[in-house]
Amino acid sequence: MSSLYEIVVEALVTQFHQERDRLRPDTSFRDLGFDSLSRLDLSLALSKQLKIELQDEDVFRQRTLGELVRFLEEQRAAA
Repeated sequence: MSSLYEIVVEALVTQFHQERDRLRPDTSFRDLGFDSLSRLDLSLALSKQLKIELQDEDVFRQRTLGELVRFLEEQRAAA
């Protein structure tokens, strides 16, 4: 997996208290117990950490960890 994947996983583990062994590219945010407020917090945390502007709606559309990482990779490439 990409270094961006590792950054997202690390954020989920350290800031959102997720178990690393539960996190796979096909893990859904629903399975992790994320609600809209948790997704908003994740969006803000990743935006700050990656130094890119993220629209909350775009992050909300990503249903799995892998989808989110692909979206973030596209955003970084476009910046």
